[in-house]
Amino acid sequence: MGATLSTLADEEDRKSIEGAIKQILLLEDEHIKKNTWFKRLKELDYLAHTQEKSILEFLTDDDLLEIIEVFKGIQSAVSKNIEALEKDGGELSRLKEESATLENKISAKKQTILGKQANLRELLPPPPEPGYWANLWTNFVASIGDMKPGPGKRFLLLFVSEKDIHAAQIIRNYHTEPARARQELNETIASLESEKAGLEKNLSSVKADIGQKEGNLRELKEQQQTLEDNVPILVESAKSLISTEKQQQAEKDMAIDRELDFDIPRQPFGYE
Repeated sequence: MGATLSTLADEEDRKSIEGAIKQILLLEDEHIKKNTWFKRLKELDYLAHTQEKSILEFLTDDDLLEIIEVFKGIQSAVSKNIEALEKDGGELSRLKEESATLENKISAKKQTILGKQANLRELLPPPPEPGYWANLWTNFVASIGDMKPGPGKRFLLLFVSEKDIHAAQIIRNYHTEPARARQELNETIASLESEKAGLEKNLSSVKADIGQKEGNLRELKEQQQTLEDNVPILVESAKSLISTEKQQQAEKDMAIDRELDFDIPRQPFGYE
């Protein structure tokens, strides 16, 4: 077992190492916090605080070398996760493309709805309806013309002329066709509004996903910055405190451990 860092390092190095460790321990990512060394450092930091000691009194030079390799691995995993989110064709890129497609579809629906509403406004106002009995008689006479040839139609034609039937059909259609056109347009507009509402709901969901992914990306970049600022401090401290041979041996040991651990399921994001 190596010597404790508190005895190996001078005051300046101790401040640098302790400061770097404390900054790394401020990381809030749930996957990083599950890392074995991260949890151990948290416990040692708490123990040092309760005993009014430095955390370096509980860490050896061997520990420092292992900590460096672990945090280098976490740093690499964070960088890969950032790349996966930012690259073309990545999840964030795909969501933004989906959002743009939905926005275009919604815009097209709005234009179609406006066109149908304009068509509705262009329709002439419905003519005044005839009185109840007049309307009833007109519809009855017009319906004779709609009947298929047969004994019933021949009988009714004894009392009503073809001319009267034709006139009644004109009057009926004059009242019913505008109403039918209005109804069809209103139904079409209602259907388009429903489709637009569905697209807007999908867009809202996609934008929420984008917001979450962008939040994840910001957090990852903050983690990356913290690691980029502090891991090199640990590396430089190790160079001044620990022999090159020991550092090289530690790197080899960590590489072997990673190979032996190859088949063990990884923690999410590779922060094991």
